[in-house]
Amino acid sequence: YSTYFNETVGKTVPNKYPSINNLSTDGRVITGSIRDNTTNGANMSTPFNYNIETGETNVAADHYSTGTYTTPDGGLVYGLNYERNTYDTFVWKNGVETDMYDWLLNGHGVDISEAAQQLLLQDISQDGRVVVGRNIDANGMSEVVIISL
Repeated sequence: YSTYFNETVGKTVPNKYPSINNLSTDGRVITGSIRDNTTNGANMSTPFNYNIETGETNVAADHYSTGTYTTPDGGLVYGLNYERNTYDTFVWKNGVETDMYDWLLNGHGVDISEAAQQLLLQDISQDGRVVVGRNIDANGMSEVVIISL
């Protein structure tokens, strides 16, 4: 399977391999990252999701993040951006990266920008109505976040 995933996302073995982080609730979409070990110890991870029914693969342009989950409409969600030194969450859809704060505000009318320091959203319900994760404050302390859309 590793070789198959690498070929699917245009990577080559043996120095680049997939790390799987999530399987959608309906069992159709795998979310993960392709890790590149050819960069002298740098953490080069490229988030992706793969629909096992359609064969469609969505690969984010960000090469320093971890793929976390996939929204019911196919958006690839990722966070832990090592290059930017942040735990914020982003959504990749149709070749466009959107910060999670903007995705929640513009797409769902939920404004959490005042309360959140670094928002790491880790999963979504099958119907896309509830998102869970954690908020990390300036002192590195985290609290559970549940967002109802």
